Amino acid sequence: MENGKILDDSLTASSSYDQNVSPLCSRIRHELRGGAWCPNGLITPNSRQYLQIDLLDEYLITATETQGRFANKIGAEFVKFYMVEYWRDALNRWVQYKDLNDSNLIPGNTDTYTATKTVLEAPFIASKVRFVPYTDHPRTACMRVELYGCRWKQAIVAYAAPKGGQMRSMTGGARFEDLSYDGVLRGTDLVDGLGQITDSFTGPSDFELLDESDTQGSRWVGWNKTMLAGSSVNITFNFTDTRLFYDIGIHTNNMFTKDVQLFKEAEVYFSLEGERWQKDYISYEPKQDKVSERARTIYIDLENRTAKYIKIKLYFHHKWILISEVTFKSVSTVVNQSTEFLDEYYNTIRPKKKSHFSIEVIIGLACGAVVVGGAVIAATAILATKRARRRIPQLLEKPFFPSLRSNSRNNRRAPRLALSLGNGPPMIRSPAVVDDGSHREPYNIWRETLNRQKRENIEQNEYNEICEDPTFPRPYMMKRPDPHESFYAATDITQHVMNQ
Repeated sequence: MENGKILDDSLTASSSYDQNVSPLCSRIRHELRGGAWCPNGLITPNSRQYLQIDLLDEYLITATETQGRFANKIGAEFVKFYMVEYWRDALNRWVQYKDLNDSNLIPGNTDTYTATKTVLEAPFIASKVRFVPYTDHPRTACMRVELYGCRWKQAIVAYAAPKGGQMRSMTGGARFEDLSYDGVLRGTDLVDGLGQITDSFTGPSDFELLDESDTQGSRWVGWNKTMLAGSSVNITFNFTDTRLFYDIGIHTNNMFTKDVQLFKEAEVYFSLEGERWQKDYISYEPKQDKVSERARTIYIDLENRTAKYIKIKLYFHHKWILISEVTFKSVSTVVNQSTEFLDEYYNTIRPKKKSHFSIEVIIGLACGAVVVGGAVIAATAILATKRARRRIPQLLEKPFFPSLRSNSRNNRRAPRLALSLGNGPPMIRSPAVVDDGSHREPYNIWRETLNRQKRENIEQNEYNEICEDPTFPRPYMMKRPDPHESFYAATDITQHVMNQ
């Protein structure tokens, strides 16, 4: 109303005092002309004055808001209480809204300028809405109004279900009746209406908790196993047109300590006419939970079935079945209505399969896969570490010292380098391996090195006795290096030093 989405042509009324206070002036927080809609004459307890809003489509109405006539401080009229009536084409009649306490009066205003918003306990689906001012004594009344809600996308015309029961074992009793159902009661069955199962509200896990609005009712609709003739609860849904269905969600209670548990099995049947049903139904068995009493939504895959009517059979696992909301995911479609197609539609039987997987099971499997993957990665890392440790001794068996022969002038410093490296902790405990592939014992290598040093000392002494020129090159500077001098093992030299 306030944002102008509802056009002026959609606003009508039973009467108006004059054109300055016509239905066009009924938009909340707007000061148009006279400032509000005012009916002609006084309002009495028996009067039927109303302001009507045509929504042109079906909407889920969740709240209302009203305001009096301020009119730049001139107005003095407001409504303390009012009633709401709504129309839906499937009902083909006006229905008076009632809360879960069975009261049809909604609190209004106490002055002309303050807006009062009321969240409805039992939302309803409507295409037209009427505001009916109420008073317990004759008086003038003026209103500005607003509606809150959203477009109805479930495309459900009506559902039929058995009347709910009461749990006497609870203190004061618990009412599991569909209190907001706007259809009719035929025997023990509710037919041709919509109610709590489709009002978008879900019930709490603990149905014994007091409702915030202090109502006598409950957000749950439930049935006892002893109150029904059969062993299942049958709920039938009628849709606006033929649709392709993807899945269905059933919000159900699981307080097994209070004799309430998930349904044992659900069977879903499909029809295009509402009289005959497909022989090929879908069966689903949810995983029972005796650990958590948390309420949950059970989703059932409808395998892209085509139907205009759907019937659900819920089988008891315990004494009670409680549900608070049923939703469908579907799209509109067109089907062949020939006799041959209908015969095939109703008589074709596919191999039945029972699905035992719920969202909790899928999450559990995913967590298990993650744990197994982590264990595999850890085992792989441990094996790789062990393999690396096994390779270290093999690497140490090979010579790791760099070549001790260099291009420096004094080649006798090479053994000192090897000796200094050998002063550390012994690391090689096996014979050294030389490049030419021949293997020699450490002791033999030491003896060969010692003999070479003795020969060099003898040759040096002999040369010193013959040549006395100190500038003449020394023999060790001109002599071709021995190829064996390039390979030393630290442990060999260490052993030699220790023996000396």
